[in-house]
Amino acid sequence: MRNRILILLALAALDAPLQVANAQVSRALIRETYNAKGKPAISLEVTPLLTQLPSSGYFPLRVKITNDSKVNRTWMFGFTSRDFNPDGEGNELKSEFSVKCDSQSVAEVDLLVPLISVFHYGYQASIGLEIEVSAPAPFQSSRETISTEFHHDWPSVMCSETIHSRNGNKLDKAAETSLGAYPGSPPGVFTGSSGYVGMGLEFGASFSPKSMPDDWRAYSGYDACLLTDDDWNDLPVGARSALRKWNRLGGALLVYTTNPATDLNSLGLEKGAVGAFRADLGWGSVRLQSFPDSGLLKAEETVELVRDIIDRTGGHRARNLRSNFRPHWPLQSAFGEKPFRIAFFILVLVIFGILVGPVNLFVFARAGHRHKLFVTTPLISLGASAVLVVLILFQDGFGGRGQRLVLHEVGPDNTAYISQEQIARTGKPLLIIAEDIEK
Repeated sequence: MRNRILILLALAALDAPLQVANAQVSRALIRETYNAKGKPAISLEVTPLLTQLPSSGYFPLRVKITNDSKVNRTWMFGFTSRDFNPDGEGNELKSEFSVKCDSQSVAEVDLLVPLISVFHYGYQASIGLEIEVSAPAPFQSSRETISTEFHHDWPSVMCSETIHSRNGNKLDKAAETSLGAYPGSPPGVFTGSSGYVGMGLEFGASFSPKSMPDDWRAYSGYDACLLTDDDWNDLPVGARSALRKWNRLGGALLVYTTNPATDLNSLGLEKGAVGAFRADLGWGSVRLQSFPDSGLLKAEETVELVRDIIDRTGGHRARNLRSNFRPHWPLQSAFGEKPFRIAFFILVLVIFGILVGPVNLFVFARAGHRHKLFVTTPLISLGASAVLVVLILFQDGFGGRGQRLVLHEVGPDNTAYISQEQIARTGKPLLIIAEDIEK
């Protein structure tokens, strides 16, 4: 009997991290019940589908509203995404959504909240998402905040709860060590009245496969996804299709297999140029790795593996965004630069100052003829303006010129994957556009 109790306690201890991870992933960030006892139930739940914000792209939130009353009601959701750094004030991006729930029904929708891109270099950079829920009158509003710490050289990673529950702490420490960062306090994402508080760097965001969204844009801010083959099979059909699209658009997919017979074909991922266990599909990369029976990964090797597979896709997204906003990015170098002859404009302004000042005052409208200033001053100004217009036309010309780089792939499902970079020069300041598109 005593041995049986010890065995049960050991099993419970082994299962505890998984239960904690499940609770963290599935816990509602906002939960409100609006009606008092004895009246029809009206409730709201806002649940983040991943536990960590990416450094760009979108963040998926699941909203569930139960409206047992006899009145149709609409909730408004306001979001403010901010980046923070110790060097100054951050930037912010605002967005709004509305969710309608008819009487005596349940509405469940996924909101893709746009996030500000974090361009700051340094370990202390962070991003925050403020949520404000405006409930229909006469119910009260709700507020909550999510925040995540970043290091400029570490990508945004998704990690299934199967992997994260047993390896999260070791992976966090290994990621910090690989960056030469000082270990922070215990990692935590949620802040505010109902969440955790933490300043440590996390290896990646945890997610529950069965609750993953079916829109590829929900994953667009993440660079890599780690999950097991069982997790892959647990994904809803729409989420699996979305991850395939995300992968072809540059995502790094790392699948840990529990069955030696598992290959790319058995997972519904066609073989690529490398073979049955490694593939480069579109702009992305897929690798299959054996999952230990203990479920414990070698943290340092996993960190290096994530770095390697992301490098195969061209590096992590936030770092690429920072590079593309620097001078002499590849397309700009190929396009060339046009010199700006500022000396001519300075010369015109100097001559204008001499003419409209002393020459005008002592020659054109000398003493006894000051009334001529009402004629000479406008004429000199018009002449200087005309000269400046001519200089601008010769400098910038008419119309504009540009170059565009487009990579277009048609996938096996007849989906077009398009990556485009564009640069143009006109009479106005330089215009740069860089974007990834999936149609």
